[in-house]
Amino acid sequence: MKHEFYIGESALSHMQHILEQLQVKHVFLVRGKTSYIQCGAADKLQTIWHNIHCQVTEFDDFSNNPKEEDTLKGTACFTKTTADCIIAVGGGSAMDVAKLIRYQAMQTSTIHIPLFAVPTTAGTGAEATRFAVIYRGGVKYSVEDEYILPDYAIVFPPFTYNNSPYLTACTGIDALAPSLSAADGDGGNTHQRLAHVGGNGAAGGAAHTLRLVHIGADHVDILDDLAALANQRGAADRLTDLAIADDVAFVDGEVELAGDGVYGAA
Repeated sequence: MKHEFYIGESALSHMQHILEQLQVKHVFLVRGKTSYIQCGAADKLQTIWHNIHCQVTEFDDFSNNPKEEDTLKGTACFTKTTADCIIAVGGGSAMDVAKLIRYQAMQTSTIHIPLFAVPTTAGTGAEATRFAVIYRGGVKYSVEDEYILPDYAIVFPPFTYNNSPYLTACTGIDALAPSLSAADGDGGNTHQRLAHVGGNGAAGGAAHTLRLVHIGADHVDILDDLAALANQRGAADRLTDLAIADDVAFVDGEVELAGDGVYGAA
């Protein structure tokens, strides 16, 4: 599957253009409960909905650590609508829920359902990965499938400007730690070598950004850099399958690797 990404002040304009090209008439919006309004996304996206004359159905009924029943509930809600597109706006939880709704809906759909990912935090780079995290019976699982990878990543850094220094630092650590893993890759093939180079750059850049956040720097260009670094982290995960390794590294227990789309303990 193709994956396109747009980063910067023009990212939302690109999203509107793509939605117009796709002739989207009904958006299924998976969003954070409070962050959607606080980050400014509600106002910005309302303009887009108005410009393209589309209907919007919102879904925010999920936990901070999404459970399987949350995604099943979201999928049931999606299938009851006439929505022809899914857009996730929020942090990692909103991203994971939207990814899994699209994955589950595609099991029975006869047409492709486009998925847009619009992050409001800068850390995991979930908008650029083919993985999603879910809890089943209190156990954390990672799910991998081509339909979990968003078709379009729309990274608009101003959506992260109102995040607290604490949240910025926490998500920055998310960007930093896996970058160190990527930098330690063995470079066995082209994708690994690309991630190896990106990992070194992302690790140094994220560390620099976190130091500035720690001392109270609030320059928007720093937050712009962190948003770009988070996206690089997600791309490195996608190219090297590091997301599985990262999950496994922090949890005791037996790992079940069962192929695309199958739940495996992580």
